[in-house]
Amino acid sequence: MLTLHLSADVATLREKFKEFAMAEEQVIDHHKLACFVTGQHEATQEVSFYLMGPEAVGAWEAEAKVREKLLAFIGDQHPEWWPREVVALSHHDIARGDNVAHRHITRSATVQDIDETSPPDGERPSSE
Repeated sequence: MLTLHLSADVATLREKFKEFAMAEEQVIDHHKLACFVTGQHEATQEVSFYLMGPEAVGAWEAEAKVREKLLAFIGDQHPEWWPREVVALSHHDIARGDNVAHRHITRSATVQDIDETSPPDGERPSSE
């Protein structure tokens, strides 16, 4: 299983997994190779891979080799798929269509929440 950012393209991973697994001598029953998202969290997804070998040690070795190739592929071709910290700059829910909260930037890289209702005088805070 690999834990990757939600932006990771599972179809691409599935293709690469099958390519790498079919190249391993210890992998049998190629028609049973499988790759699925088996878990999801706030900013990541868990992608699981299934392959078979003629005996346990050979299957484990093939799985480890395929995993190493997948890690190298992701690192070389799609480093943006690695999990990373996500910073929420707004509590605006685009799925619900809520109005964007008024925000006031107090200094570089600091965001301070401002009351979502307009001030009593009807003026909006200015950004600096």
